[in-house]
Amino acid sequence: MTDPAALPAPPRPSMPRGRAWRIAGVAALALLLVLAGAWQWAAHRLQQEIVAALGPRSQVDTVRLAWDGVEILGLRVAAERGWPAPDELRAPRVLVVPDLWGALRGRLGVHRVRVEQGYISLLRTRDGRLQVLPSLLGGRREQPAGPHGAVPALHIGEVQLRGTEVAFHDASVSQPPLRL
Repeated sequence: MTDPAALPAPPRPSMPRGRAWRIAGVAALALLLVLAGAWQWAAHRLQQEIVAALGPRSQVDTVRLAWDGVEILGLRVAAERGWPAPDELRAPRVLVVPDLWGALRGRLGVHRVRVEQGYISLLRTRDGRLQVLPSLLGGRREQPAGPHGAVPALHIGEVQLRGTEVAFHDASVSQPPLRL
């Protein structure tokens, strides 16, 4: 008789290939669902921030979530008194795409802002500074403080102006500002 210790160990049953593919598929699907959830959370949060940031001189027909971001339809930002044009910004469609990787880290960021078929007015002041959308970017309004007392910075990766008219007004050469 042979010694049972001398016999080779029976082969371990391996996982059937079909089962391995199913596990990999379920894991990939779970990852996609997590990414899609993070995307929708970031877009929804961004939508809320956009509505709050537009301010009292803004008019918007519709703000809605789209698959590729937050879509703003019929946007008009009226200029404040003393601005050389009646509007700072007009656009039938603006798409704001959130930063997915920032959202996964819990930070609100914007990957891209695309203004389509719009109008934007810029002003170079007497001292040579360039003002762009002072009602949105000027920081005059009271804003809630972040966790450390400061307003959190919002990083915008890219701004695209597609078919958009840019009106440049120069107050450094004449008063009233010269439209170039």
